[in-house]
Amino acid sequence: MLGNTNSFPPTGPAGHLPGERGGNSSVPGVTTGAAGRFPSVGRFGIDVTACWRPLRVGMTTVAVELSKALVAHKGEDDITLLCSRERPAALADLECEAVLSPYRHELALKTRWLPSVELHLGCDAILYPYWPSPPFRHKDAPPAAIFVHDLAFRIRPQEVPWQQRAYLGTVLGPALRHAAAVLVPSGPLGATCWTSTGSPGWNRRSP
Repeated sequence: MLGNTNSFPPTGPAGHLPGERGGNSSVPGVTTGAAGRFPSVGRFGIDVTACWRPLRVGMTTVAVELSKALVAHKGEDDITLLCSRERPAALADLECEAVLSPYRHELALKTRWLPSVELHLGCDAILYPYWPSPPFRHKDAPPAAIFVHDLAFRIRPQEVPWQQRAYLGTVLGPALRHAAAVLVPSGPLGATCWTSTGSPGWNRRSP
């Protein structure tokens, strides 16, 4: 049976979602176990809000396949997908909970929805496998792990649309400085990212 899919902010009466199971949760838009309590095992979030796009770029493939692998090997842990409007088609049948944003635009997701929902999910950590984490996060937000795919926007800016250059130039630096873990596809990229961003200690957090 598939996990629950909920909206955040909640849309049902009295702070509960229509058809919400385990309705004793005090966290809006999040369901709990049958006894109405969060489980004692780990709870982790994965940001797939950008994965509604067609599978045309490697970033989408990485985010989708990494999400599938984490859910397949989650054991007793709980994993929640953070989605934009609906589950990505490639993750529609994944057996885990999902929370839906009413927004599609990246600016609204990064500045409004994600910083808010991070505080309400009760997660031990959140993975950002597509875009970096929000540049401004609450001090009580759970630790963030981010995936840096490449630095083309800095190294070969003529090949990258100006919108993406401006976006990554704004969010990547703060995300690197505050991330609890940084994932890269190769060691050389880790070294290049560290020297390009000047983020103290970044190289100690890269695998």
